[in-house]
Amino acid sequence: MASVLYYILILFVLLFIFLALIPSLKQKAYYEILVATCLFLIGLSYGVDYALQSSILPNPNKFLAMFKPVYQAFSGFFEIK
Repeated sequence: MASVLYYILILFVLLFIFLALIPSLKQKAYYEILVATCLFLIGLSYGVDYALQSSILPNPNKFLAMFKPVYQAFSGFFEIK
């Protein structure tokens, strides 16, 4: 099971390089490369953490739960009655 996840992660790395990174380098969109690479590395690190079945990285649901009161206040402010 874990070996299949590693192959899928490698596939996504290659897809990212060929479909996002190389065209952005040709257009010299360095800010776009930086943002996409950061998001990709975060996702890749969580994928490896999941494949290894370890809990090294924090659970992102706990992070989102911290902002739930902010979301509720924001959506309540813009609610149409």
